[in-house]
Amino acid sequence: MTIYFLQCHRNPGTSPVTWNIAGFYEDHGLALRLSTEYVAQSLFGLSGSDKSGDTIQDRKLNMDFTSSYQFTPNSTGYFNVKNLLDTPLRYYQGTRNYPIQREIYGQTFEAGIRAKF
Repeated sequence: MTIYFLQCHRNPGTSPVTWNIAGFYEDHGLALRLSTEYVAQSLFGLSGSDKSGDTIQDRKLNMDFTSSYQFTPNSTGYFNVKNLLDTPLRYYQGTRNYPIQREIYGQTFEAGIRAKF
C-alpha cells in the first residue's frame, strides 16, 4: 500500500481566506448597497529558502457604499463612497514588524445625476 501526502504551498498572490458579503435595500426608487470584502494575508514574493525574507501582502478589509434614488423615469441621483474604511495596502518582509511598503488611498466620494433623453 502506498500513501501519498500532498503538501500545500501558497502560490504568490493567492490568499487562503477571501470572503465577500453585501446587503441591500430597494424600495420606491431608493437603492442602498453596502458591500464588504476581506482578503487574508498572502504571499507576494519569495526570497529563497528562508521564509523570513518573503514579501507578504497584509490582510485587508474593504467596504463600499452605493446609493441611488430615481426621481422620475428619466432621472436618477446617486451617491457612492468607495474604500469606506480607508484601509491601507501594506506589504512586509517576513513578519509585520518589518514593513516595506504602505499605500493609503483614502476614500472616494461620488455624487451626481443621471438623465435619459
